[in-house]
Amino acid sequence: MIFDCYKTLIDIRADERSWETNKRVSNWSLHNGVRINTDRLREEYKWKVIGRLGNSDQKHPDIRIEEIFAEICADYAFKKIDPYWLGIETAKAFRTAS
Repeated sequence: MIFDCYKTLIDIRADERSWETNKRVSNWSLHNGVRINTDRLREEYKWKVIGRLGNSDQKHPDIRIEEIFAEICADYAFKKIDPYWLGIETAKAFRTAS
């Protein structure tokens, strides 16, 4: 038997657009070698999501936010980082904050 997970088994409420969510991720990123202010993070994330949605031929595409954050981390790193690993960890921090 298959269930619709959202609003059937669990109800996840996340606010990805929240300034406070992005502020927390911005601060977390700074401690991990990535310097990006809150407003820039919100814009970068938004446009990268829009780009992926627009480039997909699927009706309901699955967005891999860890890839988005890996790109952002690579672009805004001020020291040597592993963007793949940091993208995953930043996605976790983002989900926790939201």
